[in-house]
This record gives sequence, structure tokens and C-alpha cells, in this order.
Amino acid sequence: MASFSSSGLTFKLHPLVIVNISDHYTRVKSQFLPTNGGADESSPRVFGCVIGVQRGRTVEIFNSFELLYEPSTHSLDRPFLEKKQELYKKVFPNFYILGWYSTGSDAQESDMIIHKATVEAERISVDHVAHLKPSDGGSAATQLAAHLTGIHSAIKMLNSRIRVLHHYLLAMQK
Repeated sequence: MASFSSSGLTFKLHPLVIVNISDHYTRVKSQFLPTNGGADESSPRVFGCVIGVQRGRTVEIFNSFELLYEPSTHSLDRPFLEKKQELYKKVFPNFYILGWYSTGSDAQESDMIIHKATVEAERISVDHVAHLKPSDGGSAATQLAAHLTGIHSAIKMLNSRIRVLHHYLLAMQK
């Protein structure tokens, strides 16, 4: 299991996730092989979800599954996503969707459209956290306060890094 840390967060990535994404890409790529025997310069992009848990400042990604992407509308098949999420919740009740992935060499304009479709998943995660019950005997208010303090620290750190990037871009522009 790969584990890496950046800015106080620890990410743990299980090998199964990498195998799933690689398998997904390989299957799609083999379906798009050119029939004339020539090399195909364009590689297909594949999309999927990563699922796992977050405990404090540790994010553990356990599994992933592919999503159906409609290139003409630059959207994901929402009913398929909801069905997969429901099935995973039955088997893994403590896991939730952490985000999505795509393959490719760079981000594309269509990625932002998909990103705005994933806002609901974030809202579900926040709702899940808001309904946590204390397991250590502490009050719900104490647990919520601790969680909100962690979120506040993360937002402050993100803000400072965005400022650094902004200053860098301004310097590059000059």
C-alpha cells in the first residue's frame, strides 16, 4: 500500500485501485485499436470513482470503479453512478466516494464540467460527517467542533497555497 503525505494530510492508496484503473484503461484502449494495423495516436480517456474512508487527517483509498462517460454531452451517467454507490454502501457501509479519476496527459475543459457534477457527492460526504455519532463517549458537539477545527485548518492551508501559486503566476506573467 502506497502512503504519502503532503501538508499534514496522509494518503494511503491500496494497490487494488491502481490495478483497477490500469485494467479499465487497458480494456478501453484495446477496444479502440485501429483496424488498419497503424498506430493510433489518440488514447481514450477513462473515468471512474475512488472510494475509501477519511479518519481525521488520513485518507485511505480502498477501491475504485469505472464510470460511464458520454463524450457528446461531457457528462457521467448519473443513474449508473447512483446504482454503483448504493451497491457499495450495502457491502461497505463505512466507505464513501472520495472523488473521481480520469486518464490522460492533461486536464481538459470537459473535466471542469464533470467536476461541477460531483458537487453532490461532496455534499453527501459532508452530510455523512454531520450525522456522525460519537463512539468515544464524547458529545456530538465536541466531535463536531474538532472536525470543524480540522476543516478550518485545511482551508487556511489551501488558501495560503493558492496565494503562493497566484504570486508565482503573477511573477511569471511579468
